[in-house]
Amino acid sequence: MTPASSQTSSPRYFHSFSSGSSSSNNSSQLTYVSFPTSNTTPDDFEFDCDCSGTQAPSFYSTLSEPFDLAEAAARPSLFRWKDSVFRLPLPRSRVGMILKDTVDSLDSSSPTFKTYVVMEDRPLYVSGHRKSILTGRGSGVYPISELSPDACELDGTTPVRIDGLVLKLAWPMKLGSLETENHVLCNLLNAVPEIRDNLPEITFSALYDLQDLKELDFIVPSPAIWHFQTSRRVVDNLVVLVMRRYEKLWDAKSIEEFQDVFIDCVKCHHHAYTHGRYLHRDLSENNLMIHRPSTPASSKAKGILNDWDLAAKLDEKGDIPASQRCFRTGTKPFLSLDLLQTPPPPHQYRHDLESLFWILVWAALHYDLNGKKTAKRKEVIAKWCEGTFEEAREAKMAFLYDEETAEEIFGEFTPMFAGMKSRWIEPLYELLRLEYQSPRVVGDHWTFDNFMARLSR
Repeated sequence: MTPASSQTSSPRYFHSFSSGSSSSNNSSQLTYVSFPTSNTTPDDFEFDCDCSGTQAPSFYSTLSEPFDLAEAAARPSLFRWKDSVFRLPLPRSRVGMILKDTVDSLDSSSPTFKTYVVMEDRPLYVSGHRKSILTGRGSGVYPISELSPDACELDGTTPVRIDGLVLKLAWPMKLGSLETENHVLCNLLNAVPEIRDNLPEITFSALYDLQDLKELDFIVPSPAIWHFQTSRRVVDNLVVLVMRRYEKLWDAKSIEEFQDVFIDCVKCHHHAYTHGRYLHRDLSENNLMIHRPSTPASSKAKGILNDWDLAAKLDEKGDIPASQRCFRTGTKPFLSLDLLQTPPPPHQYRHDLESLFWILVWAALHYDLNGKKTAKRKEVIAKWCEGTFEEAREAKMAFLYDEETAEEIFGEFTPMFAGMKSRWIEPLYELLRLEYQSPRVVGDHWTFDNFMARLSR
């Protein structure tokens, strides 16, 4: 692959822009830039912006010929992300770099930009849960390698490539008390250094404010450009995180490794809450990950608790700030029974702890491990996902208190998790039944200590 600096002549793969100047590939002035956050367009999809009558192409859509916004919207075709380039300038202020380790690695001779090459044809994740691609915390995660412009291979011209990374781009929700993910991770690393091995390892972190987005020059793949004339949302911040790429929970090599990784994440979450004073609030199967060190001295897999972009900093009383109590956070199949109520109560530690139980049940229903899981969601829990919040709550309550429903769900567990049913899941199941029994004493049974005791840990 040729160095990034020579590739601006390949608009198929990436597109250069700077505020106040016209692009060579598009005569319209690029006033702002945003990264689309939906890879599909459902029937009820609406855009909250005026884009001169055209809709943006999806993450996976563009033309094979040079990029044109209007034509790409009218005639989308599959975009091959592999070998496309993100060239991101450093924020104007080093304060925008957030993580001390990132800043300390730079000196006056360091490049003023970071160059990343996408290594696969599709993003690893694209958020599509918001009505508009320009609102909310919509994020995209890309498998990348970093090109180091200040170091070359033996031929003296090919930049050194650092593999095994992911690039995460996110537009955080504009709530005064909600910290960006890079701030949360920085504060947790400082406050609770003992959980460093169970948090994502960040190699680059940046927070671009509105002035950065207006004044700095970026190079991004064509589908990652969103040009709009006017918008109902004022672009606030773009959060960029580059981190090590981790394996999914279902990639565990054995049930014993799965258990160890799961316990790592449970403990990390508890330490972050008790010592770091942060509550994660979005625990799901995709946020519990595996790091398998390459050095023989530390070959044991470690659990990584990822995706802290909805984490809340607790106040002096240990409560969620009032500004963040007005909306529900989490992923429906893993939400606690309390949070499935409408309106939901303020998010508490016990709700996250309950999400960990539902993740276990989900894994037992779908995982064969070693990178294998069932292709489709089990129908016995369809309402956990597809129903309303109240229907999901009723379905979960039936699992807890209706013997026939419980037997049907337990009967669908994969062979790999047959042993865990009696050792882990049934003890936790009985503990949760006690928690919600009537008359209820909130938090009397469902605690971290009781949870760990039921797992014999």
